[in-house]
Amino acid sequence: MVLNNYNESYQILNDNLDTQITVLMPVYNASLFLREAIESILNQTYKNFEFIIINDGSTDSSLQIIESFKDPRIKLVNNERNLGIIKTRNKGLQLAKGKYIANMDADDISLPTRLEKQFAFLEKHPDVAILGSKLVLINQHNDEVGIWPEDFGVVSDQDILETLPYVNCVGQPTVMMRRDVVISIMYNDLYVHNEDWGLWLDVLALNYRISKLPEVLLRYRQHEASTTVSTNKLGVNKKVLSFKYKYIKYKLSHSKFKRTDKRVLKSLIKDFIKYAFESLSPRFYSIVLSLIKLNKTNFIKQYFAAKKIFKSTQDPVRVVYFFPSFHTGGADRVHASILEAVNQKNSLTLITSKSDNDAFYKHFSQYSTVIEIYDLIKLEFGKRWLYKKLNNICSENTSVNFFGCNSKFFYETIPHLPSQTNCFDLIHAFVHKYESGPEKWSLPCVSRLKKRIVINQKTKSDFIELYKKHHISDSFISNIVTIPNFVESQNQLPQKRNKCF
Repeated sequence: MVLNNYNESYQILNDNLDTQITVLMPVYNASLFLREAIESILNQTYKNFEFIIINDGSTDSSLQIIESFKDPRIKLVNNERNLGIIKTRNKGLQLAKGKYIANMDADDISLPTRLEKQFAFLEKHPDVAILGSKLVLINQHNDEVGIWPEDFGVVSDQDILETLPYVNCVGQPTVMMRRDVVISIMYNDLYVHNEDWGLWLDVLALNYRISKLPEVLLRYRQHEASTTVSTNKLGVNKKVLSFKYKYIKYKLSHSKFKRTDKRVLKSLIKDFIKYAFESLSPRFYSIVLSLIKLNKTNFIKQYFAAKKIFKSTQDPVRVVYFFPSFHTGGADRVHASILEAVNQKNSLTLITSKSDNDAFYKHFSQYSTVIEIYDLIKLEFGKRWLYKKLNNICSENTSVNFFGCNSKFFYETIPHLPSQTNCFDLIHAFVHKYESGPEKWSLPCVSRLKKRIVINQKTKSDFIELYKKHHISDSFISNIVTIPNFVESQNQLPQKRNKCF
């Protein structure tokens, strides 16, 4: 059904519907991915919704694609001319009959249970006005290509409350909103390209809760034609600074400055100082920021402790290990067992992250000399100094082995070592599907890794797939060795050691 004017015919259509949810989708020249986006809503496990699709003056085949669907839940609205995303969203809010409004973009994919799970949560939590979910990024081929870090890392209500004044952490198309709350606020047309962020901040300022379901319920598409990609090309920092300035100016000029707006003002001042320094001297700003964040006492302690160990080492070092920590954990237990199995006294173990406790420190120290460097490598000076010391070890013993697991610094070190240096790594499993992790850190170093140890065939298969995706030669697949999780038996450990070194 097409409604060119939302008048009494629209009212008659909805009089007999007990609509709980309105799904709102603005469309402008979205023909490339529109059909899949619409189908993802129509195929939801929750069925009781109206689906308002507003065609905002598209000049491609978007209108024909929408009209090809005969589902009675679809309510097509045609703007006589292009109004833009903000006016179109506000028009949709006014048209909506549902108790809740679920946002949807014309190039994304909602997972089948999205509406069902969000509706159930909001019914149980009447004090929540905005409910998002996690999202995963996809490309034009529907391949999952990553995550939005702010989205994935900020989930609890408190974290959202503390983060939103500084950076947007709630994905617009993941959101289901209470109509009675947002209809009284609406999207502000001053906040072009950030209208969603402005609405979230207005909701917080009025003391409403914003929550997020801790699971992926939407696949968010990034492609050259998308709004996010095109606006971010203008400069993310400048875009954020401009939005915060407009937001604070509006709130002050309209006497609406409340609660959480103080945090927005604070972040605006901080961002302005950062932007000014970065514009004048990016390198200087980076150095200053690193120094501010650095634990200077730890840096000095680690430098002198490492210097003393490197200087006092008499015999040639046979193995240099790179492990993230020695605290309680399954991976740390495996690393401790590796040190015991190799049992090489003339070895160094570099700890590249701060340990939560000392659970395996004694075990590590029994079979290797432990050097904590997690603060030392926070400055480029510290990294360069370590590269030089590790190169000296290679000069003293050309057969030295470098072995790393779960340490980004290990992969950063490899290019600084002599080309003939033996380098090995251990990957427990692909646990970083969407974010940066060991399997991705290692990609630039694949040709330098003599052997790669994995614990099961699944991880090896994951590597083969990753190599193909990044056009890495099949010849390196033979370097991947599968060694299953060990059973503690002393007569088996030496056999494993021989496979590695």
